[in-house]
Amino acid sequence: TTNDLVLDLVYVVLLSRLGGVLRESLEVGAGLSVMTFLSLFIPIWWQWFATMGYLNRFDQEDGVHLLYFLGNLLIAVFCGIPIASCGEVDENDAGWHLTPMRAKNCANFAFPIAVGRFWVAGWWFYCFCLTPAKKKRANAVDKVTSAWPSVALGCMWMATALVLKFGSEALVATGLPVAMWWTSIAADVLLTFLIRVPA
Repeated sequence: TTNDLVLDLVYVVLLSRLGGVLRESLEVGAGLSVMTFLSLFIPIWWQWFATMGYLNRFDQEDGVHLLYFLGNLLIAVFCGIPIASCGEVDENDAGWHLTPMRAKNCANFAFPIAVGRFWVAGWWFYCFCLTPAKKKRANAVDKVTSAWPSVALGCMWMATALVLKFGSEALVATGLPVAMWWTSIAADVLLTFLIRVPA
């Protein structure tokens, strides 16, 4: 549909900005640049995957689903704003070190990622609880395979964002926020297999 094409275009622009991060970080080192790219790409990919899975399952043209679509556009935009500053690395960066400024910039990326996870979950629950006509397609299995994983991921990303944003310099220096970041990414990848996208 037209909405799908518009949403895909927004994510193409988002990935284009991410490609710029990869290109600039290659000057520092190939290994670090790839790790930085994956740390930003996987959360974005998950959001697109979950969003398209929902839109494919509940292809609606009413105002409520238009709100869902517009919300996803805003989430993608807010993810794109801090990408360059979050992905900025230097030759002293071993991948587990964050300066206080970079931690704040990465928090500004993690917050919309967390909101995106909750946004997906909220609309799954909307179809479960508020739209009886759709209950034949949104059954109890969907709650386990789509909604609750999104809630869990949202909590993980929100916790990561809060630690990055409000954690002390000493806490950031321990590497805990980066460990939380990669744990959230691992959960993104693992829980993706629970989200069923109809053929």
